[in-house]
Amino acid sequence: MLPLAGCSDADSLGRVHHDDSGKCGPLSASSGTGGVSIQAPKTVPWYGSFGSFVLCARYPGDRISLRDIEYEADVEPLEVRTYLRTVRKSQIAFGDDGSRTAETSGFVSALGRPPKFDDLDGQAVGTFTSKINGHLITQSCEDAADQANGYTELLFVMKFGKEGGHVPRASINYVSDKGPADSGQYILDLKWAMTGCATKIPIPGDKTTQDYCQVQG
Repeated sequence: MLPLAGCSDADSLGRVHHDDSGKCGPLSASSGTGGVSIQAPKTVPWYGSFGSFVLCARYPGDRISLRDIEYEADVEPLEVRTYLRTVRKSQIAFGDDGSRTAETSGFVSALGRPPKFDDLDGQAVGTFTSKINGHLITQSCEDAADQANGYTELLFVMKFGKEGGHVPRASINYVSDKGPADSGQYILDLKWAMTGCATKIPIPGDKTTQDYCQVQG
């Protein structure tokens, strides 16, 4: 039997590591590979938020319990906090083009922090909580993919100083009774880099300093 893409064997604690490229993990964060950067405003320090990690259950009827969120930083931001944003179906609104309005959509990145973001026309719709441990994810991925339905979005909110910040990897620890892990414990790896720009930010693995956002193109 060939291993599924994006899966790895269980670690010493019995946790199965996976990403969003395969189907071995019960939880999806609707994430891909790559990254995004936010240009720094003139005022320092400043806050930037990274989202679009829509959490959903791959197996219908599954009840996924989140544990905690971890991250790795090549350039450490001044502060990193995680939030869950819950938008109910009754709160979804659509524009003239048939797509969700900016206030009710998930977003890739934005200046500011919950609940008000500088890049949005108004205050972001939904409820925000920093209580991750024990939060249940029961919405199926099929249901979450319907633009008319509500959703749960994971946000990374970072405070940046003059050095900026670069977080290339993060992970979600969670528990589920479905899937290949005998222990029921999983780690979903997010291979999406999040960068707060600065005039000169150290390049990971390089002794020089450059404008990292320009290097990334």
